[in-house]
Amino acid sequence: MKDETYLTVKELAERMRVTPATVRYWVYAGKAPRSIRPARLRLFPLSEVRKWEQQREVPGEPAA
Repeated sequence: MKDETYLTVKELAERMRVTPATVRYWVYAGKAPRSIRPARLRLFPLSEVRKWEQQREVPGEPAA
């Protein structure tokens, strides 16, 4: 079984071209991809991020 890759808040923010504060708001508002929180660090499994991105795609527009 392949090990999962995780993104930090900063890495997800860079991927989505938003600020880390926006990602933290998404988490607070329940709009972020599923994440885990070992200790004080929030991590987003890349597989969950990809699913979340697919759900956010606008029909009729090409994927970025």
